[in-house]
Amino acid sequence: MTITPGQHIGQHLTKYKQMGKEMPIAVVNGWDSTLEYTATSGIPMDVCEYDIMGAIRGEPVELVKCETSDLEVPASAETVFAGFVSSDPATYEWEGPFAEFTGYYAGEKRKKPSIRVECIPVGMILFLQIH
Repeated sequence: MTITPGQHIGQHLTKYKQMGKEMPIAVVNGWDSTLEYTATSGIPMDVCEYDIMGAIRGEPVELVKCETSDLEVPASAETVFAGFVSSDPATYEWEGPFAEFTGYYAGEKRKKPSIRVECIPVGMILFLQIH
C-alpha cells in the first residue's frame, strides 16, 4: 500500500506505530462513489469522512462494525475485506514499479506496508475457490 504521512491513513498508522500496535483496516468495494472522492480529498484530521459523504449524498451513511475490529464501514457495501497493517518495515512487501497508460513504468520497486487480511466475505471465498 502507498501510505502518505499527510493523509488520514498515514496519521493513523503513525499513531499505531507509536503505540506499538498493528493498525486495523477495512477495504470497501462496491459502494457509493462519494467514498473514493472523500477518501482522496484533503479533509482535516478532526473531520469524519463519513460526515462529508453524508453531506454530499444528502443523507447519513448507515454504518456497521467489522467482524474483526471496531472499524465501521458502509452497511450497503458489496464487499469488505478486513485486516491489519503493520508499521514495522521488517514486514513490508516489495511493490512496483507500476505501468502507466502511456506504456511507461512509474515509480520504483520498493518495500511498502501490506494488509494481512483476516476476514473475507463468504461469497468471495466461494468465488475464489471456483476460479
